[in-house]
Amino acid sequence: MLPGFVGTSEMSGLTRKAIDEFPESLPKGASWSNAPLHQWKDDDAAIEDGVPEVAIAEYWSCAWMGDYIGAVDADDQPRADHAMSQLEKYPSLPAILAHHQDPEIFSSSVVQPAKKGDTRLLREFFTTCRSLTVTADGKPTLTKMIPTSPASAG
Repeated sequence: MLPGFVGTSEMSGLTRKAIDEFPESLPKGASWSNAPLHQWKDDDAAIEDGVPEVAIAEYWSCAWMGDYIGAVDADDQPRADHAMSQLEKYPSLPAILAHHQDPEIFSSSVVQPAKKGDTRLLREFFTTCRSLTVTADGKPTLTKMIPTSPASAG
């Protein structure tokens, strides 16, 4: 294996470690068990170091975006404020600092406009968010995340 890369057989364990070491919590109603795990079919594939940590940070930010959108749509300002305070942490997350060239761009172009009342770009970004579900036949599938409803966050 090339330096700076890991094999696919290591991804599940590295993702579990990334979850265990992640410094922030998820919003109420969200679960790490829904975090996307990499399901590679090619045993010879190599993934850059840091991919599991970044994937977990992205899942965290998506969960908080969903909570924020749900709170805004429910006109729950305290919950929206809390979710926004979490989203503002994104550029300083260890994985993002280590592996993203310009993490502050997300904050300036997506988070800050939402904080000022323009949720359009945050909602658009949220459409790219995926979580893991398991179908009735046991097959893991990535599905689109949906905003947290007021009932599930209560």
